[in-house]
Amino acid sequence: MSWLRCPFRASLLAGALPLSAAAWLWFTAPQRSAPAIRGLLPQLSLIQAFAVEPSRPMPGLWRQRLPPGLAQLLWHRSGGLWWQLWGSHAGSDAALLLPDHQELADLPLSFKVGPYRLIAANALALQELKRRLSISVTASQQPHCPALIRRPGSVLWRADALQAMAGAWTPLLLPLRQGCLRRSGQRWSGIVGRLDGIPRSFNKGLEPPSATELPSDVLLQLEGTSLQPLLGGLLSQGPMQLSLLQAHGLGRQLQAKLLAMPFVLQVLTNPPQSSFKATLVLRLNSSVEQAKQLEKALERALGPSPSFGVDSVVRAGWRRLESGRFLVTLGGVPSPSLNDWQPLKINRSGGTQLKLLARPKALQQAGLLPPALPAAMQQSHVLSARWSAPASGDGVAQLEALLAP
Repeated sequence: MSWLRCPFRASLLAGALPLSAAAWLWFTAPQRSAPAIRGLLPQLSLIQAFAVEPSRPMPGLWRQRLPPGLAQLLWHRSGGLWWQLWGSHAGSDAALLLPDHQELADLPLSFKVGPYRLIAANALALQELKRRLSISVTASQQPHCPALIRRPGSVLWRADALQAMAGAWTPLLLPLRQGCLRRSGQRWSGIVGRLDGIPRSFNKGLEPPSATELPSDVLLQLEGTSLQPLLGGLLSQGPMQLSLLQAHGLGRQLQAKLLAMPFVLQVLTNPPQSSFKATLVLRLNSSVEQAKQLEKALERALGPSPSFGVDSVVRAGWRRLESGRFLVTLGGVPSPSLNDWQPLKINRSGGTQLKLLARPKALQQAGLLPPALPAAMQQSHVLSARWSAPASGDGVAQLEALLAP
């Protein structure tokens, strides 16, 4: 997997505009540009907006797609925004979209899109982009991401782009399968899961995260009012449901209760001599009876806790806590110190919430992040994020994330 190919790398390295400049871009962006950008969105897997900043080094994509002299001229003479985008999938080479200029009229591998010029990587990519952009779509099919038109640091992505970026992490990122985020400094916010909603702000923004909020041996902690956003899509599939029922005795009624349970998931560091890079700990806010059922299901499938592999290495373990809640570990034995916790409270609206606190740099050093994540994220000491969806499940989910260097 390549992360730029990681499309977020350039956005994370680009830096934010001063507030006054960002405001100027917002209010002075030509309205004639909106239809052209909106018309592109339905056929793209990923698109990012950046500011033309002549005082900063020219982006590598400009050097790759434009003749050297022309690239230098336009970078120092232009203003406003430019975009990099991907057509059929985010793993392909990025195309460049920038305001059209007379000097670009005869540029090979390019074509005009409204007031812009789209420049492809090669002839095949150009042909594919033209084909995709020739497909007509209705207004209802057009994603809603107004920040892309006026705000640098904004990004829109779809499921195929997420898979290209996240690789093996993709099944656990279903709540983020598509989305539109805007950036302000090291803070990202917007909509995820669907692209037909209007972004709104949380009532109270995230406070800058601190490494002291996590125990020293915890690399990542994810809390939620329900497992549904993470596992609902997997368990709703027929083969998975059948396997859980036949192999583990986990009936549909218990599956439904499991998905509705508040939880906390932690990734803990392992000593160097361990066979696993880390231990994963899942604590479920189950009732006494539910914990007994889960315990029986695991014993039926894996034998008594802890469970050993053929190499006599402990693979997993589980136990019931004094409160009746259930604890499961993968990659190690449940520590006696792993006791009860205070579950994340459901808000007044009854919607589902997820809260993440992680140490990206420590995760990267442990080899637990996708290998080519953006450099800014790899070097960030703390990442704080929260996800919120309405109780009905039909509305647009909100996401806010904040990096601390």
